[in-house]
Parts: sequence; C-alpha cells; structure tokens
Amino acid sequence: MATLQTKGGVSGIVFGIAADANGLVTTKITINKKRDRKELKNKSGDTFALAYYNPTVDVSGEGSGSGTTTTLGTVVAAITTATDGVTAATITGKIFLDSIDFTLSQDDFVKVKWSGTAYEEIT
Repeated sequence: MATLQTKGGVSGIVFGIAADANGLVTTKITINKKRDRKELKNKSGDTFALAYYNPTVDVSGEGSGSGTTTTLGTVVAAITTATDGVTAATITGKIFLDSIDFTLSQDDFVKVKWSGTAYEEIT
C-alpha cells in the first residue's frame, strides 16, 4: 500500500483500492449512486412538489485473473471491502451482475470487466 502525504489538516483523501474483489486483482471500481425522481407541476408548468424514490447504485469494475461467471456470480459479493475507507462509496444492498466481459490475449493476463446494479432494499 502507498504512503499518503497530504497538506496538514487535509482529511478524507484515500489512495488506491483497499482490497481485491471476487478473486480478481482489482484495478478499477466505479460507483454511481442514484434515485429516480418524480416532479409535480402546477398549471403554469412550475415544479411545486418533488419525490425521490427507488435508490439504486450502478457499479462496475475491472481487474485481472481467472474470474468467471461462477466466481463473480449473479450477486457480486466482495465489493464493499474494496471501498473500505471511502464512506460515500459504501454500497447498501446486493449487487446483481448485469454484464461481464473477458479479454484473453496471447501475451497478457486475462482481463475482466463487469457491471452490475445494487438495490438498497434487497439485502
């Protein structure tokens, strides 16, 4: 792990990925938290009420290794360990695998890219 140097008083900066996930040497994880939105407009077309619902998280990752659909599973399990120390990235709920791509090459390691969706209400 790298030694992080920061200006005095700066906190909350995290370098690198805390842990590998799902048997892969994890090189990248992207997390996008979102909610659906419904607006209610008056007769002039102005928004006067707003509701947010259905919180979900789009998650994708990349790595090297022998990851298979069996390794990653339909539910991606070990991602929260890879985001330790980054409180805003903590994922609530199970991550369901939407897609997985494998790249095999004669002179490189097997590369795996995957993406999934987490539903906060499904644990």
